[in-house]
This record gives sequence, structure tokens and C-alpha cells, in this order.
Amino acid sequence: MLLSCLQSFCDMDLKQYYGKQVMIIDTDLETFIGLVDDYFFPEDNENGEESIVITTSDGLVEFTSSDIYKIIPI
Repeated sequence: MLLSCLQSFCDMDLKQYYGKQVMIIDTDLETFIGLVDDYFFPEDNENGEESIVITTSDGLVEFTSSDIYKIIPI
């Protein structure tokens, strides 16, 4: 079960959230709400994962696909 959950992180299509307001629950079960302001393709990151940057009330936060437990458009 855990392996299938971890594999789903890699299959996440984060670019679909660009320009949208989202709620992200990270793998530490912390919740973030903000606007997705930027998207990075896997080949643009040293770790080979896609990532997004959201603007929250506390500032900019970047999430790689493996940092995200769940992402919900709001």
C-alpha cells in the first residue's frame, strides 16, 4: 500500500494546477493554501522531480511532487 502511494507522487501532474488556488497537504501532514505561481519541469530540477511554487500568506513555498501527500484545487 505504501509503495503504491509513493509511486503516485511520481505520477502527479502538477502543471495542471498552475494559476489555480490550491490546498496542499504535505507528507508531514502540514496544510498550505495559496496560488500556484510557478511550475518547474522535472528536467529543470536537480532531483529530477517536477515542482510548483505557491504564494501563501507566509510567502513563497516550493513543493516537489514527493513533498505532496494531497493537492486539492479550491
